[in-house]
Amino acid sequence: MKTTLASIGIACAIAAPSALAGNIMGNPLVAIGENQPVSWTQALNNGRIRAIDPATDGVPGPDLRFYATQGTAAFVASALTPDLMVELGDETHQALVMQWNPLMQGEDIAVASWELDISTGPGRANGLNLSRGMIHFSLGAPPGVWDIGVSLRDKNGNWAGWFMPMPPLNWTFQWIDLSQGNQDGWFSFVDPGFDISNVVAVRLNEAGAMVTFPLPPDGAQPGFWDWNAFNSIIITPTPGATGLVGIAALCMLRRRRAP
Repeated sequence: MKTTLASIGIACAIAAPSALAGNIMGNPLVAIGENQPVSWTQALNNGRIRAIDPATDGVPGPDLRFYATQGTAAFVASALTPDLMVELGDETHQALVMQWNPLMQGEDIAVASWELDISTGPGRANGLNLSRGMIHFSLGAPPGVWDIGVSLRDKNGNWAGWFMPMPPLNWTFQWIDLSQGNQDGWFSFVDPGFDISNVVAVRLNEAGAMVTFPLPPDGAQPGFWDWNAFNSIIITPTPGATGLVGIAALCMLRRRRAP
């Protein structure tokens, strides 16, 4: 039996512990996506978000170590289309759609990523302090997801990552406590010297395999079949920690076993 992968839609939120009680303190530092002050189109146009090409951007060490446990992985370039209406399950959202193609050369999975720059803005010369932050995901999906991951880059180029194999079906909520390692289905890998008090970028990725993907949403880029969708990202300060982040993101995921 070989496990294969399909598509995701992500909405991710990094928030303070108080957010667990529905009480996110402070004004957002970043608010991008559906119903936010900055649209996906604006964020893409001003360079705040961008597609990742591993040939030029590299692959984080934690990603390499995690995907080595999942089979033969190919890290591939992605393409982004902003502000498409995406229907997954019984919900429709105005989303950022990421698309990619597997290499089709015998790899088990193809991994694609996009990145959010959080280094710009007043008081952020040294990045944001996420030492007390949390990342919140709402997950759901079309068939076939293998893994989903979130990686943080510090100002020195070191990385920390959290990865979930076999994400749950339909829309579910997940929290990553950035002060902890392995937790609640997430596996953590960290570069030596990673400084969580100086985070400058957040990278989100998904692994997909050679399966029959659902048709991409209307308006998505032609020539790409694998895809996922992101609802919104919100970064907020946290009480007691200057510049602490809160991010909100929506993911659609489902895993299917091929015969």
